[in-house]
Amino acid sequence: MDIPAQLMPEFTLATAGSGLELDLDRPLTPLLLLFHDQHSAQTALAVNLAVRERVAEADDLLIASVVNMSSVPRLFRPMAQAALDKGYQDAAQRLPDGMDPERYILILPDWSGEVTGFTGFTGLDRQPGALLVASEGQILGSYQGPAAQEQILSWLDGLDLSRSAD
Repeated sequence: MDIPAQLMPEFTLATAGSGLELDLDRPLTPLLLLFHDQHSAQTALAVNLAVRERVAEADDLLIASVVNMSSVPRLFRPMAQAALDKGYQDAAQRLPDGMDPERYILILPDWSGEVTGFTGFTGLDRQPGALLVASEGQILGSYQGPAAQEQILSWLDGLDLSRSAD
């Protein structure tokens, strides 16, 4: 599905583990959103690692996993949140020294399903979707399909990811 070039709507999601709120419509640095569920998480992780090989610094590109949690009944949401928080803690322990988990491990539970619904991505159990958002909120690309890694890397080729000097 291609989302026409437009501004990202006002969405704010809290990260699992750290609870930091991320404004998806004004991320202040380019933001790659990977939409998946537990069945396609390994594919999303492989994409994340390939992108991190190309763009190592979170200051140049944030990468966040958006997990549609709208099907989780309210009664079970605290347990689901605890599982996501544990996943964050486990991943944070594996990060190399000096890497801030609040910048490199961004798990965004989409409890209402609104963000996922906006993208129109379906079948996230089979293949993840990706959305690239510029620091000013402009949607630069959207993709869901078998060539996600190649598509995202091609987006990066056309993007100026160098940090501006202070």
